[in-house]
Amino acid sequence: MTTPQTDITRKGRWAVMGDGLLVSQHNTDIEAVESASNWSAENGGRTARIEPPYYEVKRTSPEGPPVDPVEPPVVEPEPVDPPEPPVVTPPVEASDRVLVPGDGWDGPTAQPGQIGTAHEIAIAQWNVVPEQQISGGFELGVVAHHIEGVDHVLIGVDGGPWVQIDEPSINPRTGSEEYWATLDAGGQTGWQEVRAIAVPIAGTPRLLPSIRLYAGENETLFPEIVLQAGTYDAGELLNRVVEHPEGWATIRAADGVSREQVIITGKMRTNRDLQLRFQGITRKLGQWDEHNGSRNWNVKWWFDDCRIEGNTRSRWIVHESGRQYYTDTVITDMQTTFSGATLLARNVVIERGWEDICRAFGMMVDVKIEKLDRGEFTSYHPDIFQWYNGYIDNFIAQDVSSPNNVAQGLFPGNIKDSAFVRMDITTVGNYRALQMQGITSNVLLKDCRFNGPGNLRNDKGFVIPDGERLVFDGTTVGGGDPPLPAGWDRPGVEVRR
Repeated sequence: MTTPQTDITRKGRWAVMGDGLLVSQHNTDIEAVESASNWSAENGGRTARIEPPYYEVKRTSPEGPPVDPVEPPVVEPEPVDPPEPPVVTPPVEASDRVLVPGDGWDGPTAQPGQIGTAHEIAIAQWNVVPEQQISGGFELGVVAHHIEGVDHVLIGVDGGPWVQIDEPSINPRTGSEEYWATLDAGGQTGWQEVRAIAVPIAGTPRLLPSIRLYAGENETLFPEIVLQAGTYDAGELLNRVVEHPEGWATIRAADGVSREQVIITGKMRTNRDLQLRFQGITRKLGQWDEHNGSRNWNVKWWFDDCRIEGNTRSRWIVHESGRQYYTDTVITDMQTTFSGATLLARNVVIERGWEDICRAFGMMVDVKIEKLDRGEFTSYHPDIFQWYNGYIDNFIAQDVSSPNNVAQGLFPGNIKDSAFVRMDITTVGNYRALQMQGITSNVLLKDCRFNGPGNLRNDKGFVIPDGERLVFDGTTVGGGDPPLPAGWDRPGVEVRR
């Protein structure tokens, strides 16, 4: 019998291995498969389950006539090092993508074990702002990637059946390509806990941190400050918001008032637990104006359908806080756009940046940077992505474009378990579109165009540890032959066309 690593035709979550035998993609124990296959054939093609680990085997064309079912044999597979996958309700068909809540989770979901011989973990982030209020059908999803490809993503709510999504598609709510399903909040009231697992074809699945969403109305959890046209002081508005550790307090423009008509100026600084949302307003920031959480990581800021305007000296938008979210927002004239807190930026246009665009952890999806040029306003080195004094982990940049940069493009230091997908970056002058330095492990650059020179900097500590990989999949760097960064021909670099 052929092992699951070779001569396999995949059919969804099954692999065809000859003679009509279908083997779960999770299986690697061939003796267990053979025993279970024989039992399946003797019992009319019933599915045999092997535990541990969690395998399923069945024959679609059993040999001989069906016989009365008997109990499956107890098969003892060879010990494996990775932990067992979670025992979960079998996934429902993903065609309807509808999430049905259960009565609550019984406990933590276990970390699934490694699949096959690849060890790299899936790279995945929620593409939804947690703790928000929902009603009706709410489409929520996960952006996920893996060096070996993603087999599927599982999403479940409150212990209900897991929905399996096999392919990414455009989420109609976000406009992003992701693995998504619909949570029907109609008739529901209260918090709902959502969990997800990103499962690669081969490698280690990623169990994402769970998130909460609130179905129904609750003015205590979701109070609003509604503003008519005018200019408002940020500090005064902040004083009207009490400590707010769950749900979102919202400062928004009144119905029928455009975001250009409601302007908020000045600094916001707090050390109270706070989740504050700005919706449909213009935020103007002077040189030292910012949203500062005083290193309280329970402070979170959400800019939704906003315009954020700095000036030539504005340092950053958020600082010393736990989280920052930007959805359907326009930003201009900041020295450092994203810094100081873990990031979700989705459907964002950055009209102009002066220094760096991103120094934050997290995810950027569907972001356009129209211009990055320090001009005469700063002496600092400008970059689209730049991280230092840290180890970037599980970062995703998907569908990010930047056509006009008098600056460097992607400039990471130590980085692991991160994906850059469908990025299109053009630099001018002598600026590099790609420059990598530091320890690099499990990094995927897929279908990207770096229109400018690039290199992997040995002299700056670039190294790929033994057994780790940096993958250029359908990605070009510069105009050379081949179009790859200088120093690409080394162990650990994998090039796919």
